[in-house]
Amino acid sequence: MKRLLFIDACIRGEERSRTARLASAFLTHVDKDYQIEHLRLTDCGCTPLTRADLELRAYFERVSVCGVTFHYTAAGQEGLCKAEKAVYISTLGGCADTPHLGESYVKALFQMFGIQEFQSFRAAGLDIVGADVEAILRGAEEKARQLAAAF
Repeated sequence: MKRLLFIDACIRGEERSRTARLASAFLTHVDKDYQIEHLRLTDCGCTPLTRADLELRAYFERVSVCGVTFHYTAAGQEGLCKAEKAVYISTLGGCADTPHLGESYVKALFQMFGIQEFQSFRAAGLDIVGADVEAILRGAEEKARQLAAAF
C-alpha cells in the first residue's frame, strides 16, 4: 500500500480553517490505495509560533537533516526521500496573482529532498470585501477532488 503524509499546518483547527477544508476535500477523494498519515504540527512541538507558514517552516527546518532527507555526493546534493510526489494546498485572503513565497519555499525544499513531482493549488481572494467566500471555496474543493482523483 502506498503512503500519503498529510503535514497539517492549519493552526485554526479543522472547524475554522479554510485550508483544512480544502485539504479534507483532497484527502477524502485520493485513491483508496493510499494509507493517509496525518501529522498535525501543533502536536509536534513546533509551537509557540502563531502563523501556519512559520510553523510549517519550523517543521521543515527540523527535518532538513543531512543524512536523513538529503546527503552530499561527489556530484553534489541528492535527495533521500522516497516520496514520489507532493501537493501544496493553501488559502489566500488576497489576490492570486501575487507570488506565494511559502509555496516556492516548499517546492524548492521538496526538490532538495528528492521529491520531483510537485503540484499546488489555492483558494484566493477570500478576505476581499464583497467576495463570495463560499463560492470560491466550493470551486477550490472541486479542484481538490479533481487533483486527488489524478494523484
